Amino acid sequence: MSVKRDLTKKEVHFIAKKFNIRITGTYSIKNGLVDIDGDFYLTHTSLQKLPLKFGKVSGDFICSSNKLKTLAGAPFYVGRNFNCHGNKLKSLKYSPVDVGGDFSCHENSLISLNGSPKNIKGNFNIFLNQLKNLKGGPEKVAGSYHAFHNRLTALEGAPCYIGGSFHISNNRLKNLIGVPKSIGQVLSIDDNLSLFMASQNCTVKKIEIEIAIKKYNQAKPQLPLILIKNKKHLPAVFRYMSYLDIFSEEGIFNERNFLDIIYDLNGGLR
Repeated sequence: MSVKRDLTKKEVHFIAKKFNIRITGTYSIKNGLVDIDGDFYLTHTSLQKLPLKFGKVSGDFICSSNKLKTLAGAPFYVGRNFNCHGNKLKSLKYSPVDVGGDFSCHENSLISLNGSPKNIKGNFNIFLNQLKNLKGGPEKVAGSYHAFHNRLTALEGAPCYIGGSFHISNNRLKNLIGVPKSIGQVLSIDDNLSLFMASQNCTVKKIEIEIAIKKYNQAKPQLPLILIKNKKHLPAVFRYMSYLDIFSEEGIFNERNFLDIIYDLNGGLR
């Protein structure tokens, strides 16, 4: 019966040199896991999995621009930023549980957010993936949430709170059902969806409306021009959306009701 040997610093040094890994600071080995008091960088290799297993990393953990298909071996704690963008990941299984800064996993092939941390203390970058919804993602994002250029058909799974901005343009959304209840800065959406959000309200500072990319010459309905011209009032409208009959569930726009609320807002309603 073979006995598994403990990982040695000599072996870590050999692996680091072989794959051009850069570790700033010091590291130790506990129960086969590498703890780093500093930063870890592994980029631009053909590796499909991490060559070491990690425990805690006090600084940044950067494993971007490789060919990783799994995050197995990733640390469970990262003190600053975690970046695995530009790989071939379809899942965030084995992601760190606790990340002190940004969590970046953009430009992969993600079809699910299962495994991502529940509380993001910085920005959450998931753009340029293949996500159809946001289920399994974080429940709270202190920074901004970048989800543009996916295949989103629903906002199901979006966090309740985003401290920064929420960018969801260039997707396949039909409405805003599931939008966060609180967005600290900007909500960025396409001009080809309904603002219907069922019985929910949304507190947001500013709303930006982008011209949707027309693919395959497919004609798509645009938001009414009168609404776009009054987009500066939309944050106030969003605060009371559950009480207003502006968009039906089918996406039909009630212009008269919208103009009534705009009249009230111009008259001083806040």
